[in-house]
Amino acid sequence: MTTRSHVRGLTLVEVLVAIAILAIVIALSAAIITSLTTNSHSRTRLGVNQAAQQYIEVMTRDWLDPHRFGTVSASSPRPATLGGYTWEVTACEVTVPTDTAATSAFPCAAPPQTVTFTESTAAAATLTPSPAANFMRLTVTYSPTGSGQPLTTSTEFSRR
Repeated sequence: MTTRSHVRGLTLVEVLVAIAILAIVIALSAAIITSLTTNSHSRTRLGVNQAAQQYIEVMTRDWLDPHRFGTVSASSPRPATLGGYTWEVTACEVTVPTDTAATSAFPCAAPPQTVTFTESTAAAATLTPSPAANFMRLTVTYSPTGSGQPLTTSTEFSRR
């Protein structure tokens, strides 16, 4: 007959302590995840980012039409208006230098091939790219009306 000291295994107390530790870890993980999902600043920034991306997508569809490529007019789509933020859009014809190794970012052409407009000046904004324009840049910036960093989204289009 063997004595209890030779039998391997966990006692009931050890099992209960392990279950308690596991429950505490799960509860803390759930609390951290909940606080991340309800962070109002993160939720607001995500909404601003989605609004900027939506505008880029709408303009992409608009500029896919060869007759509207690079054109901005009073009938062009506008970014969504968000409470606590103002938006600014810059559309420009991109100048591609012959020496592409000299610069990492291609500059925008000078006006009238560049237009910048905001909510208050959007109706007067017009841009008609030159017939040789093959490359356009669209930049959307949402700036908070109070303090905080602006969010800028930009993309470039080439003529099809």
